[in-house]
Amino acid sequence: MLLFLVFSYFALYYIRPTEWVPGLIGTPVLMVFGIFSILFIGFGVISRKFPNVLDGQTERTMFGLLAAIVLSHLSHFYIRGALDSFNSFLPAITGFFLVICFIDNRKRANVFLLLLIMLTTYLAYEGYLQITTGFSHGGMEPYYDNKIMADGEIVKIPRIRWYGVFNDPNDLGLALVLVIPFLLDMLLHRRFIVPLVSLPIITFAIYLTNS
Repeated sequence: MLLFLVFSYFALYYIRPTEWVPGLIGTPVLMVFGIFSILFIGFGVISRKFPNVLDGQTERTMFGLLAAIVLSHLSHFYIRGALDSFNSFLPAITGFFLVICFIDNRKRANVFLLLLIMLTTYLAYEGYLQITTGFSHGGMEPYYDNKIMADGEIVKIPRIRWYGVFNDPNDLGLALVLVIPFLLDMLLHRRFIVPLVSLPIITFAIYLTNS
């Protein structure tokens, strides 16, 4: 079950089908998976299946950070802001604890890294589509920066992006660069297939973010 939740949640978070796939647009699929994941982790903590979830300083800090975000709005009675901030930060909290619960050995760490590389490669491919065809799946077009040349001419510089949290090219660039060290590590350990497929397109996509 935990493997299914990890794969499903991160696939939904990266691919974001509820923002561009007809029939799914606007549906709370990610939220449903998130709530189910939190309940699953909660029951696991109670039953001591995940005994280390609340033991570490980092884990406790995440709860403190979430509380600080909410209280920063409630301190001046901005309830709507508190709810919006809670909803915005909750997916990150959920993903963090899914990873904490799932990765308890080297094999599982490698499985998760492979998932992350696959999803990042997908984002890179969508960015490539934006540059070569003008738009990616769902109709997402690149963001254009205006650059003034020496002769005064204004040139539009395309910068690839994706939906949701990846809509800013800089944020997409951060997501893309995250897996580069792991791909290089695979090359150093003579595991060539995944890096040779993913590394070129991800590196090119980082360049296309113009970040």
